[in-house]
Amino acid sequence: MQQNRITILDIPIDQVNFFDALKKIEELVKSGGHHQVATVNPEFIIHSTRDKEFKKALQNSSLNTADGIGILWAAKYQKIKKTKNQENKKISILKNIQYLVSNIFWLKISLLAIIFNRKWLSSEIPERITGIDLMWELANRVQERNWKVFLLNWSGGRSKVWEVEEKLKTLYPRINIVGALDSYPEDRGLVEKIAKTKPDILFVAFGSPKQEIFIHKNLKHLGAKVVIGVGGSFDFIIGKAKRAPSIFQKLGVEWIWRLIQQPKRAGRIYNAFPKFVWEIFKSE
Repeated sequence: MQQNRITILDIPIDQVNFFDALKKIEELVKSGGHHQVATVNPEFIIHSTRDKEFKKALQNSSLNTADGIGILWAAKYQKIKKTKNQENKKISILKNIQYLVSNIFWLKISLLAIIFNRKWLSSEIPERITGIDLMWELANRVQERNWKVFLLNWSGGRSKVWEVEEKLKTLYPRINIVGALDSYPEDRGLVEKIAKTKPDILFVAFGSPKQEIFIHKNLKHLGAKVVIGVGGSFDFIIGKAKRAPSIFQKLGVEWIWRLIQQPKRAGRIYNAFPKFVWEIFKSE
């Protein structure tokens, strides 16, 4: 399967829908080698502008899905700006002003489209693909194909890996979980323990950017065919965290729900929305 990619602030994003992403992951498992998969949201991209290791990890990932309506918006708005720029190659001072006014106009239109015209907004990237949605469906496919799975969790997190393993085995009785560890990225012997099991898929829940950097640094030594950073997905699986109501998900404003639940996330929300919008607006 050949997929197209676009670049948002130097980070490649694959133009795939949910089932295309699943198909791509299957192909990566079957192809041999070692592959990293990341579910990229606006906060990732803003953080990557000041973290070279994180940026390198995302730039070298085999598959980057759009985890956030902000990524769909950025892809569409960038396309509009590029088209308008091509139309105004011979720019005078007057046309420069017209171009700025046009950019502001389309900025407003594209932001409104998040709520009022999702079909138009999704012309560049078909849909958002969250880590938890991807993990749920992959767990089902892993069972069907008898792939080997390894679960790697952050020791300092709310969830414990044995709870996640138990929940997955209850929902998918034939799932082949060959290893499950609560650990820290720097724990001695961690990579070797995972490599011994030779998993087809390794789920890493260290949280971003730790998980992406850990995966990138150790990818060739983990012994896994596909390694996916799943952030807080383990907490969702065992019910220690709850997703936003469906209306928030449909409107693409889950960040509002997260802010209500965790006011301390205000700084992260700022990066994911106003700062991200501003960086996209002023980028070439």
